[in-house]
Amino acid sequence: MGDCSVLSSLAVAAHYELKHKYTKKLISCNIFPQDMSGNPIFNPSGKYVVKLFVNGVWRGIVIDDYLPLAKSGNWLAAYSAKGRMWVSLIEKAYLKLHGGYEFMGSNSSRDLYILTGWLPEKINLKKEKDYDKLWSRIVRGNQNNDCLITLGTGHIDDEDKVGLVG
Repeated sequence: MGDCSVLSSLAVAAHYELKHKYTKKLISCNIFPQDMSGNPIFNPSGKYVVKLFVNGVWRGIVIDDYLPLAKSGNWLAAYSAKGRMWVSLIEKAYLKLHGGYEFMGSNSSRDLYILTGWLPEKINLKKEKDYDKLWSRIVRGNQNNDCLITLGTGHIDDEDKVGLVG
């Protein structure tokens, strides 16, 4: 499954919420049902709705809490070691929107847009002329809580030699 950019985007958005002690919500507020504070809650019927930003509007993606397992019993989907279901539920809704668990991949700017509604800015580092100015802008945006930052490599011809996976 090629959803590493989706999981990276979830991690960045979750870190944003943690950094703000959950007073500013980006993704946790997108899972229903919710309690009176807007926090997702367990649904004994196993039915959930995850709100995703698709083609310029928020849409509710209906899912259940059945998650795929390999024949060995290992999880095939993302999961939380602490037993929290939000990662699995959001991943499942995102992948349902994109045709299922045989997802061939995406990029984190697109994923963040769908998860949060925030407009992405993609910066091609190969074409960047002033790295110091760019770095200052990124640091300032991070300090002001104005941005979520992810980085992707794209295709790498000789992954083993470089030591990175595209």
